[in-house]
Amino acid sequence: MTTTILIPQTQVVLATVYESLELGGIEKAQRQIPKYERAAFLPELALARIAADSDSYIWNHWFTTNSLIVTGQGKITNQSKKGGNEYVVVAHVPHELSDPYQIRYLTRDNFKHLLFGAGEYSPTGFLELLDRNDGQLVHLIDYSTLRKSSSGLIPTVKAMSHPLFIPAFGDETTAQNYLKKFEQVKGKSIGILYYSYLDVVPRARVLFLGYYDDNALSGNDDINVSGRFVGVPRSGHAPQAHSAEKKDHSLEEQLLALAEEHVSKGGRRDYQMVVRKILGR
Repeated sequence: MTTTILIPQTQVVLATVYESLELGGIEKAQRQIPKYERAAFLPELALARIAADSDSYIWNHWFTTNSLIVTGQGKITNQSKKGGNEYVVVAHVPHELSDPYQIRYLTRDNFKHLLFGAGEYSPTGFLELLDRNDGQLVHLIDYSTLRKSSSGLIPTVKAMSHPLFIPAFGDETTAQNYLKKFEQVKGKSIGILYYSYLDVVPRARVLFLGYYDDNALSGNDDINVSGRFVGVPRSGHAPQAHSAEKKDHSLEEQLLALAEEHVSKGGRRDYQMVVRKILGR
């Protein structure tokens, strides 16, 4: 099933909704997105909602986004200030879970690579995100700070002070404008949901917009649940989007597909990491 909606970027573009409302739906919906499109990030969908009427499709459906929330431990390169090394990263750039082959790997074999629904994320990839922190496309949240914050429905007047809210929307202006429109459309309560569990390896999920009775910003959903992505033209990239998003993924997909037949289960993760390193992912 597909539905077309409007997504404002540097210009308004025609976008397509790809959904799979079943177990494993995130991977299945990702696979529906054609090569000339990419999945929209949460700030882009927020801009679309800000510009849309209250009775529009985008305000009355939830969406899976290409934005990432990942919890882990690591040191920031050349960090001068003192502080902890346990972080929650919110990223609006292409990442490991943008790849349906990686979702398939994480959710196979009775979900042994999941913990409370969150997938393993490579330590190297997590450190790269830490060093990419720019306060726009990649945000760092202190793990202990987020853990002390509420997860659930809260009054909208408290949303801007929640440590997850502004990072999820990319910047303060977008977050404020979204909240103002949200109050007009949905009311004075908004859901901000997360499940931040610190493990020996980084743990990742994708962010949902409009989940939990169509009201929530959700960072606690399993990566094997239903998926509904918005595909936008690759020419309409998020600002300063990662260069890897501009590459042709066909070779990568072919190489990763070979692992299904020719690489043992125990060696597939290392094989995938080597392939991505060679291709500059």
